[in-house]
Amino acid sequence: MAGEKAKENKRLTAACAACGKEQSVELLTGRVIGFARRTRIVPVCQACIDKGWTPPGPEASEPQSPS
Repeated sequence: MAGEKAKENKRLTAACAACGKEQSVELLTGRVIGFARRTRIVPVCQACIDKGWTPPGPEASEPQSPS
């Protein structure tokens, strides 16, 4: 559970990658997205995880070849 001081500290916030809501970093979970060297960790809130949010597949982060 997040501490009360952390919830009140506006500098310790991040936006959920799924819904965009600003929340305390103690309430967010880091999820790895991307492919190979393009991986990164994004914050996701528990509500979005409970709703079944999944990161985009590897095909979404692969570079697109010019056509």
